[in-house]
This record gives sequence, structure tokens and C-alpha cells, in this order.
Amino acid sequence: MEEHKFKQADIARIIGYESHVSAFFAGKRNLSKTEAVKLGKYFAVDPSVFLPPLDVKAVA
Repeated sequence: MEEHKFKQADIARIIGYESHVSAFFAGKRNLSKTEAVKLGKYFAVDPSVFLPPLDVKAVA
């Protein structure tokens, strides 16, 4: 965000949900896969960079 001089409102315009962005930055929720895909497309990066790491121990 700093590199692009973005604010939370700018991210909300990309993903479409201002309340989700506020909760994400407050540490109350993660981004959804759909939101990560939208950000990935916008920034031309793999959407997984916006998602928390998978805990493979919890899956097993």
C-alpha cells in the first residue's frame, strides 16, 4: 500500500467491501479468496500473497 500510496478506501474500491477492509486492517478477519483474487488481478501478483499461510498440521 505504501509503495502505491494507497489508503484503506482505495483497497475497498478494488474488492468492493469497505467493512471487510476495515475489519481486515483491524485484525478481525482475513480476506476471502474472492477478495484475494481481485487484489491479485489488480496488482498483477499471485492472489495467495493476500491469504494467510495454510496450516497443513490442522488439515491432517
